[in-house]
Order: sequence, then structure tokens, then C-alpha cells
Amino acid sequence: MPDRMMHNWFSRVRKAVAGSNPDGFHLGSSVLPVMEKNLARIYLSDHKKFSNIFEPSIQWTEHGCSTYRFSYSFPLFRERRETVHDHLAMLVSPLGNKYKNWIDQIAREAWLYGAGQLLFGAEVIGPENFRFKLYLQFPPRNIGQKAKLLCRLGVPVSGENERLSLARLHLIGIDFGQGGISRIKTYYLYHRVNLMHQPGAFFPLPFFDYLKSLGYTQLTDVISIKRIEGKGAMEKTRASEIDLSLEKNGIAWKSVKHFIQSRGYEFDLNIYEELRSNVQTRENRLSFSMHDTGKLTLYYLVGS
Repeated sequence: MPDRMMHNWFSRVRKAVAGSNPDGFHLGSSVLPVMEKNLARIYLSDHKKFSNIFEPSIQWTEHGCSTYRFSYSFPLFRERRETVHDHLAMLVSPLGNKYKNWIDQIAREAWLYGAGQLLFGAEVIGPENFRFKLYLQFPPRNIGQKAKLLCRLGVPVSGENERLSLARLHLIGIDFGQGGISRIKTYYLYHRVNLMHQPGAFFPLPFFDYLKSLGYTQLTDVISIKRIEGKGAMEKTRASEIDLSLEKNGIAWKSVKHFIQSRGYEFDLNIYEELRSNVQTRENRLSFSMHDTGKLTLYYLVGS
């Protein structure tokens, strides 16, 4: 059953986080269970119409591993805006009205400026280290509307090159902390990347070189990610991460593991291996640092 699958996943990743913090969560004893229960209720209906809407992830950095991470997409955002607003309110209701008001405001602005889909995300690392996220997904082009929305978020777009890059802008990711918006990221989609003649956005990358050694000449569905630091700094911001589809490019998890081991990263991959031995998973996407700093994020799907 879909709800049992989701309950199993939440149970395992919540124990993993709590296990690393003997004092337990300080979010309130009911915060996570209520959010998880509400998400399962929404998913029970949505999964009959849509596939791959629940996407967990696991992230390795020099500081350790984060397993309680997921995103949940709402494909009918434009057709059923109020229903999506209600579902978002259900998900953040355990945290109080301020989170509900922040996310509701952003969601309404996203609809006004042409976002085609919304995704809700969460990451819980420890007792006082948690983030809730909203991703705004856009159709191609719509440069003017994207620029206006970024401006509303405090990130004015200046410079002709930056405006032209908005044609590729696929997602705007917004992190919420206890004081409101804490971080904004922009995601630029490249449908095809020729590994023999990489565009400027993809200066030589070890993982791309590794894929070339396996015989790859081009990739599909590649995303360049910018982390916006400070208002008005968008045109000065360089890409910080690259994200690509494993499924669409036929890249096996064993190949990713081989690359990780060859670079000498001290990632505890057994954490994911143990999870996938208890929960049916399918590796979907991979995100890694442009600067080879030892940060890696694996996005996967659960269930058949």
C-alpha cells in the first residue's frame, strides 16, 4: 500500500536522525508525525493520478550525511490552486501560522507570475536544524514574469546576459528557516549537453570526465544551480552545483559509487545501501558541487 510505503520510509529516516541526537527532536513531539500523516493522506489520493511525485534524497558533505530529505510535487497547481494552497497549509500546520503565512504568500505570487507547478520540500538534520522549502517550477521562456517574481523575492535581475539566461530558468528554490526566507537558489535546464564541447556553464568537471571515460558523449536533462547570496547579487553569482538525471542518461548507481570511491570522498554509502535494502528505491537524479568540494546529493524514488 502506498501509505504503508511512505510510513516505512519516514519511520526509518526519522530514527536515523533521532539516533544521532540522543536528546531527540526539539520541534515538538507531534510536529513530524503530523506532517508525515498529512502528507500520506495527500499522497494516497494523488498517486492514483501522478507518478514520481514523492522524491526523497540523501546528501553527503564533509560534515556527515542527511537522510530526512524529500520533495513533493503538485502538478495541478494552476488548475487547482486553492486545493494546493490547502494541502501546503496542512503540511506546515504543525509549525504554526507564521510558516503557513510565508508559504501561502509565496505560492500566491508564484501563481500570479506564471509558475506551472509547485513542490514542497523538507529537510530535518537535528533538533534545531530543519528547513522547509518551496520550489517554483516554470515552463520555458516567460522571461518577463520570472524576472518580476525574482524581483519580488528581493533578487533583482540586471544585465542582458542574466535576463537571457532566464529563458532556461526551470526552478526557483526557496528555503524557509525560523525567520522566514533563508536562501534562494535558481535552477537552469539544459536539455542536452555535449560532453565533447561543454558550454561555458559546465567548465571541466571530474564527474563529466568520468562519464566520458565510460563512453558517454552527451547528456540529457542537466541543470546548473546558482545559490543566491545577498540581494542584487544574481548577475555576479556563479553556478555552485550541477544536477543531472541518472535514469534518462542510463547511469547506474554502481557507476556513481565507483566515481565516489575513485575520488577518495569519505562518504558513508552504507547508509543508503541499508535504506535501499529495507525500502524499495530507484535512483533518479544526482547533484554535485561544481568545485569538487565533496558534496553529493542523490535523489531517488520509492516503491515500484
